[in-house]
Amino acid sequence: MADVVQPLVPILGPLTLVFVFVGGVPALFGIRNGYVGSARRRRQKQEGALEQLLRTHSGGALPIDWMHFADLPKQHIQDVLAPTGWRYSHEDISNGEWWLVFTYSPHTPYTGPAERLIRELAAADGDTYKMDAFRYGALGADEFRRIVQEAGWRPGFRITDETPLKRDLELTEMPRNPALAPLVNEYYNKHGYSPLDPERILHMRARQQHWGRKSTGCLGILACLACLVLGPLILALSMSDLARDSAEVITFWVGSGITAIAVALIGYEIWISYVQRGRDIGPHEKILKELTKLHKETRRGSGVADPSRQGR
Repeated sequence: MADVVQPLVPILGPLTLVFVFVGGVPALFGIRNGYVGSARRRRQKQEGALEQLLRTHSGGALPIDWMHFADLPKQHIQDVLAPTGWRYSHEDISNGEWWLVFTYSPHTPYTGPAERLIRELAAADGDTYKMDAFRYGALGADEFRRIVQEAGWRPGFRITDETPLKRDLELTEMPRNPALAPLVNEYYNKHGYSPLDPERILHMRARQQHWGRKSTGCLGILACLACLVLGPLILALSMSDLARDSAEVITFWVGSGITAIAVALIGYEIWISYVQRGRDIGPHEKILKELTKLHKETRRGSGVADPSRQGR
């Protein structure tokens, strides 16, 4: 068996590390790479080409070969052209080509992406919702998040064709639920601030992002260091006689020992971060979970007494 595996060692080691670092680790920690990152770059390039086409075109009709802008939704193209007076007219599909034809009609009413987004969010039911955020790509990520937040929703980390939204109960409904008042008052008396104070909630979310980034970075380093053992491990498994190949054995154990020490140090750093996070925002996170659970059990529409505002 060793004779069969031995010739493959120079290939298996690098391939394993390439697969883990280029594919597995970025995907595990949500790092944009591969197709997703390429699609984002293509969309940016196509947006620039569309704007260039718009600046150089003249005439009352504007045909656009959609195959040249395949990563841009049709609605996105309409939103980009609408402010300059172009309105979508019809499609022309023939001979393997797909043309979107626009006509210049600046006085024709047009519903922009911001208004459509507000309407869609107002009609959404439940506490969670998924939407194709690419249909509102003309707004830009910052404006999209602003509108979503003002409508009482919290957007997901990434803007995709299935962006998850969560209703922001902590800032919208929960302050108006009287059943939460006892817990709110108890927390206020102990910590000196209301857990439903909007400024405190936003501060806590900012700290959550801080600790999340720190933990993700530590876990990424930890995973990379752990993967470094795979190469020496493959080498060790392919040895025909470990007792004779003392140099390889020493290399393997020294490398594994150094990696183990590094893994232990990173693990300790993760544990320290976990403890520090608990001291920083742990009580606030805990009470908000309790309040959210109680709110869903006792949903009503009246106001809640907020002790942080009573003395103002």
